[in-house]
Amino acid sequence: MTTPDAPQEEPTKEANNGPLIDNLRAPVNVTELSALGSPTDELERDFLWIENVQEFIRVRDYEFIREAFITALQLLRSVGMTEKADSLLTRLAEQDLDLAFPLIGSAEARRQFSAQMLYMLMVCKAMGASDEPPHSVLCRDQLARFHPITIGETDISVSVNEVIPGQVEEQKHSWSDNGKRELRITFSEHSFPAVTTQDIIEAVKARADQMLQSDDGGRNQTVLLNLKFWRFSKGRGKMNMAHSLAFMKELEKYSAHRTPYASRVFATLFKDDRTSMPERNWEEGIRRLSSSLQIPISMIFSTLR
Repeated sequence: MTTPDAPQEEPTKEANNGPLIDNLRAPVNVTELSALGSPTDELERDFLWIENVQEFIRVRDYEFIREAFITALQLLRSVGMTEKADSLLTRLAEQDLDLAFPLIGSAEARRQFSAQMLYMLMVCKAMGASDEPPHSVLCRDQLARFHPITIGETDISVSVNEVIPGQVEEQKHSWSDNGKRELRITFSEHSFPAVTTQDIIEAVKARADQMLQSDDGGRNQTVLLNLKFWRFSKGRGKMNMAHSLAFMKELEKYSAHRTPYASRVFATLFKDDRTSMPERNWEEGIRRLSSSLQIPISMIFSTLR
């Protein structure tokens, strides 16, 4: 006489949803962007207040990782993973440093992501953010305070204080800033098994070297322009002339306070004969940003497993 098979446990909702998270990718066009929800506040797309190259670099670094974080939230909600989205926000509010150490990616990509996410987390901590990370115009002072890059100085200072597990039982991990734009990170081996102290130092210094070589020209300037296209396209079902005219109208609304530096950076938007934006500009801008966001979004998701 055969015995019946042992009853199988029903997979949990989280288990069913688990594999889906690996398939989520940044949207690649206006149609996919519109599925993420209504447009963000128009102030989210205003970068005309940036005054110089140093501020541009800080805003670019912060807004890029911030967009990856916000898009990750929207993607999770779009497929019904509200618990994971809520968990992500809770960890941001608690300044959970584990968010900065993904479980996937090459060593180089992980080091760069760690530096970017740590920067955003420090700014959010200083701002007391309890929801989504605030827009850069709201935290300009904090962006300058915590950015690990000092323009005009040859010495790029980064210090890391490693805590031996067991010596800080009451505090899992912490960080602070010494007021000299020096990044100081304290972490426990248990919290961050994927990186070492030297990894962090090399990541921030490499990023600093790259930034210090930047000037007012080059492709780096396209990041915020593409971000403007990306954010404006959310909630708009298709790209057409009305879409383009609305963008130019909004741009004109904020152009009154644009700085001389912003005029140079976004010069392509302010041509005398421009009354609309060619469709190819939208498509290329969104495609480029989507390609750049794929890796950090996937890394953010890996920290939720």
